Amino acid sequence: MRRALTLLLAVALAAVSFPAGADTAVTHLLAAVTSPGASSAVTTQNETGGEQYLFFFRATGGGEARMEVSLDAGTSWSTIHRFYGRSEFWRYPVCGGCRFRAVAVTASSTSTVSVDAAVAGAASLITP
Repeated sequence: MRRALTLLLAVALAAVSFPAGADTAVTHLLAAVTSPGASSAVTTQNETGGEQYLFFFRATGGGEARMEVSLDAGTSWSTIHRFYGRSEFWRYPVCGGCRFRAVAVTASSTSTVSVDAAVAGAASLITP
């Protein structure tokens, strides 16, 4: 199953157009978490204006998550997307100085939640 998800993510990344010469990195924001809570934040550095994030959500059982954005270096967060179901892709443009994080809304030992972020440019983790 893990191999199938990796292949699916690779196919999805191929469908996203990143600027020429950009590095594509995958960051695991939530990795099969079993309790509600926020991930570390992810942001890009040295943006050229053409970068985009591709978020990939996977859940077992009734797991749910949401994506949040901060425009003030992590002081406050706003919900910008909710994930439901078993799996979903979602794209969002990079906005200079924005930080993104995933929040497991519903998660348990029988309802795990995973969210990965692929981004054009160098990704760095920042604690929430």
